[in-house]
Amino acid sequence: MEAPVGGYSLDILATDRNSNRPVIIENQLEIADHAHLGQLLTYAAGFDAGAVVWVTREFRDEHRQALDWLNQRTGEETQFFGVAIELWCIDNSLPAPHFNLVVTPNGWRKEAAARLTGRGDGTVSPRASKYRDFFQVLMDTLREEHRFTNAKRGQPQSYYNFSIGYGWRVTYGVRFTGSETVTVEVYIDSQSKDWNAWLFHALHESKNEIENALDEPLEWDIVENRKACRIAAIGSGSIDADEAELSGVHDWIVQKLLKFRDVFGPRLAELVR
Repeated sequence: MEAPVGGYSLDILATDRNSNRPVIIENQLEIADHAHLGQLLTYAAGFDAGAVVWVTREFRDEHRQALDWLNQRTGEETQFFGVAIELWCIDNSLPAPHFNLVVTPNGWRKEAAARLTGRGDGTVSPRASKYRDFFQVLMDTLREEHRFTNAKRGQPQSYYNFSIGYGWRVTYGVRFTGSETVTVEVYIDSQSKDWNAWLFHALHESKNEIENALDEPLEWDIVENRKACRIAAIGSGSIDADEAELSGVHDWIVQKLLKFRDVFGPRLAELVR
């Protein structure tokens, strides 16, 4: 809350767990106005946002049209949402908030359903279902046996980023790459390319010590198209493998994540403030 942008403060800075990109949320109790539209653009630029959410009591037509225009011009890199907050009562109940989507990117509802389910019609494809089931078991193991995460719901997707207390800047990731390999990684992806590179190189200075502690070589990569950095352990595995092989992949991932926590955790605590 109240994330600083120069001399201004953004109401809420959040993270999209699927893309690991920043989401900015600006709340307004009054009817939408030009000042808040300008603030949204300032915050979007300041945090290189993947999504921009404007919550207000009511949208004027000109501001709704402005958000539609931005969605047409920015493509998939940044998505703009207009949300009108309402209060609903049923019989004599206390008022409850209801968020009404007034503006969404073109085709977003259908695309969002496709991302979550694997199909545009909202149904879950067999492959997406395999990913969801695998990550559900993995999350349950990490949460209940190792207190590694509070995550409780697997998603029908080929990757998952686990929060480790640094928001979207640094996470532990698990990814099926689609080439018979699976990775466990430290993923660095703040809004600042310079900050990402600084942390990456600070860790890289201890490369030999880290790899000796993990007892294996790692891949140290700067993801140029995302300005992000990753440090990954590479294993073999496919979501299409049989149950016995997937059980082995599950055990390998758990082992690597726990080792990453032991080896990278203290170093990150020293470097990231």
